[in-house]
Amino acid sequence: MKHKKRGGELQKISYFDATGRRVLAERYEGGQLTRLELREYPARRTQYGRPTASWLLVRGDYLRHQFLSAPTHATTHYYHRLRPAGECL
Repeated sequence: MKHKKRGGELQKISYFDATGRRVLAERYEGGQLTRLELREYPARRTQYGRPTASWLLVRGDYLRHQFLSAPTHATTHYYHRLRPAGECL
C-alpha cells in the first residue's frame, strides 16, 4: 500500500506491508529526495510490534543503521561520505 502527502515543495510517500506496518518512507523537497527510511520487522509478529532494525539516509550521504536487539536496547552505527559541491542526494 502506498500513501502520499503533499504540501507545497514538500512531498512525503510511505509504503506499508500487508499488516499495515510502515516499511519505507520517502521525503522529497523541491522534487529531490532528501530522506529515505527503511524499517525491518521480524518475520513473525511480536507483542511489541517494533522494527528490529532501521536504516535512515539523509541529505549529504548520512546513513544511520540502528539494530534493536531488545525493546529497550539499540545498537547504532553512523556512516558518512562527502559528495562533491553541487551534487545532491
